[in-house]
Amino acid sequence: MDKQQASIHYNIGRELVAKGELHSALKHYAQATILNANHAKAWNNMGNLQKRLGNFKQAISCYEASIKADNSPHVWVNLGNTFLTLGDGGRSIDCYLQALKQEPSHILASINLGVSLIEQGLLEQAFKHLTNALGQHAGNPELLMVLGDLYMAAGRAEDAVGAFERALSA
Repeated sequence: MDKQQASIHYNIGRELVAKGELHSALKHYAQATILNANHAKAWNNMGNLQKRLGNFKQAISCYEASIKADNSPHVWVNLGNTFLTLGDGGRSIDCYLQALKQEPSHILASINLGVSLIEQGLLEQAFKHLTNALGQHAGNPELLMVLGDLYMAAGRAEDAVGAFERALSA
């Protein structure tokens, strides 16, 4: 019965988010996790809302609870994005690597790992990662944009322009 009620609260939360009633949605997601501590989607969605509301510490706790309940690569990316927003590049890199360990073709993890590596000044690692990711996702415009950013960071303006032009034509 508790799991069914948890699902009902979760679904109410989703509807409230769609209506823009974020604080009310948060209450329903919280109730879902009280009724079912392993409701990974409720934890993840609560983390998304906490992040939207600027409550980053709470968002991190929610994402960690979601990962504990269901080790999802998608949630690892959300956690990594939160660390990236907070300027914690090392922890964001770790999260994206966890996501890619589970799902090597996860495009958002690949893109954001490239961004984090560039921001940390790890340009050789970023180049290796991005060229590998482009092998899996040839012509992906977002990956090409990040590759262009990498070339710019490396002082390779001509290569950057080439990557950006490829992104435009993708």
